[in-house]
Amino acid sequence: MRDKKLLTQITLLVLLLAVGFGSSLQAIAQDGDVQMKSQSIAAGNSYDISIGKAGVYLSETLMTGTIVITREESVKAHSGGCRLSIATYPCGNRSHLIVWQQRMLEVHVYQEGGKEYPFIKGLAYVYFNLDLLTRRAWEKDKDGRMSIWWWDAFNIKWVKCPTFLKRDASAPQGRLVCYLEEMGTYGLGVRQEDLIIKLIKLGIITVTPTKKP
Repeated sequence: MRDKKLLTQITLLVLLLAVGFGSSLQAIAQDGDVQMKSQSIAAGNSYDISIGKAGVYLSETLMTGTIVITREESVKAHSGGCRLSIATYPCGNRSHLIVWQQRMLEVHVYQEGGKEYPFIKGLAYVYFNLDLLTRRAWEKDKDGRMSIWWWDAFNIKWVKCPTFLKRDASAPQGRLVCYLEEMGTYGLGVRQEDLIIKLIKLGIITVTPTKKP
């Protein structure tokens, strides 16, 4: 909670500075396991903003303002009952467990006046660079269990984002990408439905039916 409050304060300061200094401003902040990066953007230009192995690419964006990305360890507690650990269960009444491969990536874009854009304008995608082991896991995945997921805060569940492999000079093993349309949190994870079924059969997990009104 302290990390989030500090980063919120830093974000507000960066946005205020961005209004005064224009598109040349870039800021990076880190506090514990949380990292944040801010970049001023202008319509018509392309940007690649990253922290570690993950980031956002904007192609000739239609937005002007400031993009803020944050990375946090997925094992940290998040708001919304489905995001409490590296695995989530149950999640939006869906009986699956997701094992996260990297830290979460949170994306927000603000207009010059400080108001957040309701959605991404223009072509953009979020990406996670792969190491050798993750690349092999992707190639062996025939059931589409490995994917980038987006956190749907309204419906309190993770939503699978259509994911594909893209070659990039900065990522020797390639990167997994999905088109970015919504603000919020994204994670690279592997769905483990079979494991959940096994845990239920062993009695380790008990499913309690939800009473409908």
